[in-house]
Amino acid sequence: MELGCFVIHCGVDSGSFGGGVRNSGGCIDSGGCSDSGGCSDSGGCSDSDSGGGDGSDSSGCGRCSVSHGSCSSGSGGGCSIGVVVMVVVVLVVVGMVMVVVVVVVMAVVVILVAVLVVLGVILIVVLVAVVMVVVVVVVEVTVLVHRLSLGLKFSHKRLLRK
Repeated sequence: MELGCFVIHCGVDSGSFGGGVRNSGGCIDSGGCSDSGGCSDSGGCSDSDSGGGDGSDSSGCGRCSVSHGSCSSGSGGGCSIGVVVMVVVVLVVVGMVMVVVVVVVMAVVVILVAVLVVLGVILIVVLVAVVMVVVVVVVEVTVLVHRLSLGLKFSHKRLLRK
């Protein structure tokens, strides 16, 4: 069978004509697989001969031209290799687009996580600094109050002795 012919029931048998391969329903041209109607060229000549192998139909139109041959519609219709190539190209393009989208999304997520980590570190540093300032202020005020209270006690005792 020719490349691109996906119809298994086009049974190949002996002989060739029109540049194609002879089968029970007509011929396989370069475009795929013919059905029982055979192959017709631009002059309207269709090969319906399934027994002789000479490529001419009952009215003597002559050989079935491969360059103009076309698969007529029916159960034996095939699929050309161009369709397969197009499907493969579309799948490859869709796959590449999906990979690019996944990479971009992952990059955005990584950037967001990095920003959140940096903000978290800055927040922790600020909180630690605020706590340290509060602790220092409280300690200083406590020491100052303690010294003042000690000073008042000593001065009070001196006054009482006099």
